[in-house]
Amino acid sequence: PQAVFLVNNSGDGYNSAIDQPVAVTAAGRVTSAGSAQIVAAVAGKKIKVFSYSLQGDGDNARGFFASGASGSQLTVEWELASREGIAKQIGAENSQCLMSTTAGAALSFESSSARPMKYDVTYHAEDAV
Repeated sequence: PQAVFLVNNSGDGYNSAIDQPVAVTAAGRVTSAGSAQIVAAVAGKKIKVFSYSLQGDGDNARGFFASGASGSQLTVEWELASREGIAKQIGAENSQCLMSTTAGAALSFESSSARPMKYDVTYHAEDAV
């Protein structure tokens, strides 16, 4: 199904009342090396990302998005200086997305440094096809 962009405060990217995916934004800060969950897994659904931004919150902040904790790498690994950032976005027409997890996996951020990284991700949960 095509994405329907409605507000969904439950945070899971899916509205069971209308049986449609809905856009949700997650924002935060990764502060230590290792795997940090950005979006919780939704059983049987892929997390599809339509936009994201990253900003280094300390020199040499490094990391990448992954499917699940310590899972497959979905993006290149970035190394950002303090206040340096990147942003990407795509329309959700025809189920296009920048990246998606495997079905039932969380979206995580794998940091290879203890330097903080701020993030903002817009996504929805969609049936695995």
